[in-house]
Amino acid sequence: SKPDRPFAVELASIDDTRLEVSWKTLSPQHELAQYRINLGEHEFDVFPLVEVQALILESSADDVSGSFRVHFNGEKTGPIGLISSSDALKDALHGLSTVDEVEVSESTLTSVYPYGRRWTITFISPRGNLPSLLVDTGSGKPSTVATGGTLSGSDAILRVENVHKGGLPSSFVTPPVLSSLNAYTAQVSSHNGHFWSDASSSINSLSPSKTNPSEPQDVTIHVLSPSQLLVSWADPLFDGGNDLRHYSIEWSDSEVWGDSEALVSVDPSESSHNYVIENLQNKSYYVRVFARTTHGFS
Repeated sequence: SKPDRPFAVELASIDDTRLEVSWKTLSPQHELAQYRINLGEHEFDVFPLVEVQALILESSADDVSGSFRVHFNGEKTGPIGLISSSDALKDALHGLSTVDEVEVSESTLTSVYPYGRRWTITFISPRGNLPSLLVDTGSGKPSTVATGGTLSGSDAILRVENVHKGGLPSSFVTPPVLSSLNAYTAQVSSHNGHFWSDASSSINSLSPSKTNPSEPQDVTIHVLSPSQLLVSWADPLFDGGNDLRHYSIEWSDSEVWGDSEALVSVDPSESSHNYVIENLQNKSYYVRVFARTTHGFS
């Protein structure tokens, strides 16, 4: 039988050549194979995404050593050395009955930290929206962050990052093929591997236009000293159709934001950025990062 039609289809502008289409569905995600989006003369097919997670190791000195374990869906690996290759981590994960097949790549992180390493894990099987990997170094319960225990090194920390969730997405950003001179209405239908649903139309029509940038990605904070915090982030996914000019970093010791802020100029050749907040008191701080273009702030 036909699947339920999507509903609550909406359009939002990304820039002057792209729109984001979002929708909801009553059909369970595992029963659907794909969506199809029609925007005027353009047709786009949306398929399930693979789950991608990453393990990130950082230290304020090149003196890390030790090992860690990875947990997934109730099972755990044996000890994995911090200098293990991507193949060694892949073999360890394949030793879990809850993991069928993954691909693992590794890279060196570029940051103000002298040492950083990243293992990116792509789940080939199982698929779908998966639970997070957890790590432990024997100093506490398995978590998305581990320090101490079998992990040694200056300010060494191991954390799990969700790069993007698997499964069928409920939104789609078009490639830059649309015209700002046209107003578009989206039609979205779903397919269960046998039949197409009826199509649902967006509740609004929209022309692509320049807009504010999206928020900076992967914002993290590390303690460098009792008076210093390292703030790291990556470029926004979308710049709104305008060149990025600055990032604004704000910090406060309460949820009431004050006047403590800094502007960081954008280096077009860099996709990741860092800023050290100094002269802080020995207390907890809130930090937020905005991207700025000529159009406005994220």
